[in-house]
Amino acid sequence: MIKFVAELRADLTNGGPGINAEAAETLISSILDPSVDYNIGQEMIGKIQAATVYKVLTEEHISDSDLDAFLTEAVELASRP
Repeated sequence: MIKFVAELRADLTNGGPGINAEAAETLISSILDPSVDYNIGQEMIGKIQAATVYKVLTEEHISDSDLDAFLTEAVELASRP
């Protein structure tokens, strides 16, 4: 997951669709660690989520098993109280 976040952040820094790379990193970190606070507007959150999904679905080297593992981890993180 850390490698994925680093790659996404690099993509956003190098001409991403108007997304602040630091905000993306903070938002993703807040999902992994609920103690991380963020102050990001809903529009930016939506852009970050869209960019994250796009990266996952268009990653050339992601195997079916890697995608399954990523989605399983995402579901587990999203299910946290």
